[in-house]
Amino acid sequence: MIVFDIKKIFFSILLIVTAVISYYLTINIHNNKYNVENNNKIAILNGIKLKEKAQCFKLHDVISEKLSDVLQKMNKSEMEIRKKYDNIRKNNSLSSKKKQQKITTLEDNWKQISEEYNRKIQTIKSADEKLTIHIYEKLNKILQKIATKMNISAILNKENSDAIFVFYNKSNIDITDIVITELDNELKNLNIESFYT
Repeated sequence: MIVFDIKKIFFSILLIVTAVISYYLTINIHNNKYNVENNNKIAILNGIKLKEKAQCFKLHDVISEKLSDVLQKMNKSEMEIRKKYDNIRKNNSLSSKKKQQKITTLEDNWKQISEEYNRKIQTIKSADEKLTIHIYEKLNKILQKIATKMNISAILNKENSDAIFVFYNKSNIDITDIVITELDNELKNLNIESFYT
């Protein structure tokens, strides 16, 4: 089964978009090819700090704990079923027919149990995806609002482990703390339970 990490995919896309914007602005400003004003204002956003400090991103940890709890319970149930299965197979006092009946019953029970756990896992994963989409929709609106208010032409990701996109920036254009405050204010009443529907 292939598992996609929505957060990693989103940040990878964000990184690519940031690189394209950065390249586009650099070329156009440098060459003034398209009559781009040379007074574009670029802001820096520390994506890692944003994810670490903004409260809404911490809700993913709560969801991860729920997922971990369900997986632990599923593993425990599987171990119990395996133990029962082994006990049935080792029981020499049972006839082959009786063993097969008990094993079939056990397999049917495991099928029902695993289906229920898989439904719970899918519900949790779906909630995590919905939460991620909701946060990034709000984040995008906040970034647009801040960019308009501060007359910013581009907001670049300051932190990236793959490549360097910002070689120099003045500290007074780093809007990370403003974005964290705005995002926390916008999503302060965020309820995880609403994403399980």
